[in-house]
Amino acid sequence: MGPSYNNSFGNSPIISSGQGDVILTPSGMSVKKNGKRRGLIIAAVVLILVAIGVGVAAVIVGGRGNDKGASYEELFNVYANYILYGEESSQEINEYDYNDVYKIDSQVKNADYLSRAMTYYRNFYNAAVSANRALFWDLSLDASMNDLEYLVEYAGGGIGFIAESDIVKIYLESGSEAAKSEVEKVTANAQSAMARSMQELNKEMMLAKIAYWDVYAGQGCVVNGAFNMTCVAAISSELLDEVAVQLGAVKMEYDGMPMRAVNDLKWRCAEMREALYGVNNG
Repeated sequence: MGPSYNNSFGNSPIISSGQGDVILTPSGMSVKKNGKRRGLIIAAVVLILVAIGVGVAAVIVGGRGNDKGASYEELFNVYANYILYGEESSQEINEYDYNDVYKIDSQVKNADYLSRAMTYYRNFYNAAVSANRALFWDLSLDASMNDLEYLVEYAGGGIGFIAESDIVKIYLESGSEAAKSEVEKVTANAQSAMARSMQELNKEMMLAKIAYWDVYAGQGCVVNGAFNMTCVAAISSELLDEVAVQLGAVKMEYDGMPMRAVNDLKWRCAEMREALYGVNNG
């Protein structure tokens, strides 16, 4: 026998008022016909329903307050004050030059600080996207999120890099091609897109160093499984110029990635402030 509904309400009998109404009462309770009392009960129920309706309407109207942008403006202020001044404040930030040095410039390796900055930004980001699609596109909000995700991963040591000592060892033991093959097979596996780009630059830098070592080897400076630094010092600069330029360019781009992300954040923060408040910056 399958499940069934139970309409007995415990021991309460189902009785009739004699006017076609069905009334449920606890066992033993007497019921009197009282039209007036029925009317009062109905009126009370109606009033309760009206009150509930008014309350729901108030909640709905209140929830639409974000349409005017007040919510995401305040959340932006919290984020901006934190990355610029390290302050926990929802006050509108003063006009500033994004080329100047601010709190975030000195926090590139502070994972806790950057994680909190990303939390504040995400709060603003979510509110801005939900409230105003046009603002989302105008401000390129994703770009700042990408920068922060990368900086958090970088500061937290979550980006894996090729160990130069390992590649040197392979080079000296097995030669240039073996070292190159070892570098090439490394896969960029960081979480954020910018971190993976940094890993690719790391590979380019290792390959540029191998080209440098090839010049050493070509001049007979690999002796007994090691670089002979006296020999290396005697190599003419002309022989090293081309590989030095290549290595220098890659290294500059690689080393500069964290601060470029910071500078982009400061610049976009100024752009967001101008869009939100109509104030020029810089």
